[in-house]
Amino acid sequence: MAKKRKSSQPIPAPAVATANPAPATPLKRAGIIGGAFWPMALIISLAVLLFYGNTLSNEQAMDDRLVIVENDYVQAGFAGIPQILTSDAYDSYSRKQHSENQLAGGRYRPFSIVTFAIEQQFLGLQAQDTTDVSKPKGNVLTTAQLEKIKHDMHVRHVVNVLCYALAMVLLLWLLTLLFPGPGLTPLVITLLFCMMPVHSEVVANVKSRDEILSLLFICLTLIYSLRYHDTKRKLHLFVSMSSFLLALLSKEYGITLVVLLPMMLFIFRNERLQRSATAFIPYLLPLGIYAFMRLSAEKGLSGTPIDDVMNMPYLLASGTQKLASEMQVLLQYLKLVVYPAHLSSDYSYKQIPYTDFTDWKVWLSIVIYGSMLAGAVYYTRKRDYAGFALTFFLLNIFLISNIPVNVGAPMGERLEFHASLGIAMIAGYGLVWLAGKLQKPQLRTGVVAAVLMLIAVPCMNITWARNRDWKNDRTLFLKDVQTVPNSIIANVNAGASTLDIANETTDTTKQRAGYQKAITYFDKCIALDSAYMLAYTNRAVCYYKLGNADQALADLDTVRAHSPGQPSLPYMYQIVSEYFFRQGMTYGKAGQHDSAETAFAKAADAAPKDVEILYDLGFAHFSAGHYAAAIATWDKLRRMTPKDHKADAYYEQARAMVTAGRQ
Repeated sequence: MAKKRKSSQPIPAPAVATANPAPATPLKRAGIIGGAFWPMALIISLAVLLFYGNTLSNEQAMDDRLVIVENDYVQAGFAGIPQILTSDAYDSYSRKQHSENQLAGGRYRPFSIVTFAIEQQFLGLQAQDTTDVSKPKGNVLTTAQLEKIKHDMHVRHVVNVLCYALAMVLLLWLLTLLFPGPGLTPLVITLLFCMMPVHSEVVANVKSRDEILSLLFICLTLIYSLRYHDTKRKLHLFVSMSSFLLALLSKEYGITLVVLLPMMLFIFRNERLQRSATAFIPYLLPLGIYAFMRLSAEKGLSGTPIDDVMNMPYLLASGTQKLASEMQVLLQYLKLVVYPAHLSSDYSYKQIPYTDFTDWKVWLSIVIYGSMLAGAVYYTRKRDYAGFALTFFLLNIFLISNIPVNVGAPMGERLEFHASLGIAMIAGYGLVWLAGKLQKPQLRTGVVAAVLMLIAVPCMNITWARNRDWKNDRTLFLKDVQTVPNSIIANVNAGASTLDIANETTDTTKQRAGYQKAITYFDKCIALDSAYMLAYTNRAVCYYKLGNADQALADLDTVRAHSPGQPSLPYMYQIVSEYFFRQGMTYGKAGQHDSAETAFAKAADAAPKDVEILYDLGFAHFSAGHYAAAIATWDKLRRMTPKDHKADAYYEQARAMVTAGRQ
C-alpha cells in the first residue's frame, strides 16, 4: 500500500487584523480586487514621495553624464534605440574617448537606456545629425544645449521616483498574492524595503534606473506566473514571459528567477518539486532571446578588458586574499542595511583593504552566511516562507559578491538593492509575527505602527540628507571623499570638482587656494597608487594654473611614459608648449639667450613635432653660441621637412661656425 504524501501547506503570514483569516480565493489572491489593496498602495506611494521628493530638483551625477548626457544614442531619441539595443551601455562614450571596454562581457542593460532615449525624444532632440548614430559626434554640444540637458534631468528624476513608486506597488501586489488575507505583512515588508536609506543611490542617481526597472519586472514576472498558475489564462503566461525578458534587459538580476519562480510555486502554491521546475520551461524562450541579444552586443565590444585595479578590484590580491576580502565585503553589505550611517557612491581601491582568513570579521561573515544558506535549505524543504526570503537574499548577494564574476567594484550600494528585499522580507514577517503574540488586535496594530514610525524617522533623515548629496557631481564627490578618504576614485573626483570650482571663480586668492586644495586630493591619489595616471593629468592642470609649468610638464611626461594613449595628453601638451614658447620669445627679445634656450627646449619636449618651436629652439642655441646643439636641432628639422630648404641653410650656417672654431 502506497504511503500518502504528507501534506505541507505554505505558512501564511501572521495576521494582525484578525487571528484566523479565511482562505483566499484565486480572485482575492490577486489583491487588486480586494478593497484593502488600494489604501495600502496609496500609503506606499506617499511614503516614496515623502522619502524621495527632494530628489526632483537634483541635476546629473556620477555616470549620468556617460550614460545619458554624452550618449549620442540617447540624444538621438527614437533614432538611437536600435543602436542602444545592440550595444554595450558605455559604447557611445567609449567610442568618443577611443577607449576599450573595461569589464569582461561588458555592461549590457539596454532597457533603462531606451527609456532615456524616449524621454529625450519628448524633451527635445539636440541640433545634431542623427542619420548615423553609430558614429561618435564628439563634444559638439553648445553651452546652451548642455544647460538644457541639465534642466531636463529634473524630468528624469521625476520619472525615477515614479518608477520606484510603481516598483513598490508591484512588490506590494506580489506579497498580497503570497500572503492572502487581511494581514498587514505585505504592507510592513514593502514599507521596510521602501524606507531603507541604502536605496538612496538607486533613486537619486538617474542612471541607476536599471536597478529599479529590474526589480519592477521581476515582480511582474512572479505576479503573472502566479496568476497563470491560479487561472490558467495564457495571457497571464505571456505577460509573465515578456516581463522576464524585460527584467533581463534591465539588468542581470533577472537570472535569479530561474530558481525563484519554481521555488515560489513549490512553497506558496504547494506544487510538487518536479512540476514546479517544469513550470519554468516556457521561460526558456525569453531567456534564449536575451542570450542572443547579449552575445550579439558583446561581439561589438572593442578590444579586450584592460587589467586595471579600478575595474578589477582584486587584481592585486592573492587567491586566498580575494576570497577572504569578498567575504568581508558581504558582511559590510549586511551592515549597510542595518546601520546605514555612512553612505558613499564609491568603495573602490584602496578604501576596502585586502584581508585574509586571520581576520575575525571574515569568519563572522562565513558563519552568518553559512547559517543563512542552511536556513534557506531547511525552510525551503519545509515549504516555509523563510526559505524563499533567504534564497532571494542569497542569490542576489551572490551575483554582486565578485565570486562568480567580476562586477567592476568591490562594493556598491546600488548593487545591494535587490538583495536587501530579502532582509526586508525576513524583518517584516518577523515584526508582524511578534506582534501577533499580543492578544488584542488593536494593540498588535499599534505596536507594528509604532515600530515602523521609530524606524521611519531616522531613515527619513538619513535618506533626505543623502538625496541632497546627490544634487550633482560636486556635492556628491566633496561629501563622499570625507566618508571614503582612502578611495582613489573618490579623491580624484573630489580633486576634479575642486578644480572646476576654482576655474569658475574670479577671486584670484580663492582660485589659487582651490588649485592648491585640488592638488592635495591628487597627491593623495598618487600616494595610494603611483600608477594612477588620471591624478597626474589633473594635477598637471592645477600646476599650470598656478604658474608652475615645469611641474605640469613633469606630470605630463610621467603620463606619456606610462600611458601614452591618454586622450587628453595632446591637448594638455599643446597648452604647456604654448606657455613655454611664449616664455622663450620673451627671453629672446630681452637678449636672455640661455633662458630662451631652456624655455624653447621645454616647449619642444611638450610638442616635439612642432616645426615652429624647433626653428626657434635652433635660433636660441645659435644665439647662445651653442652651435653643436643648433646643428642637431636643425638637422632634426631637415629630416622632418625635407622640402624646407631654410632648415638646410640654417644647418649649414651653424656648421660653418663650428668649422671656424667657434663652438
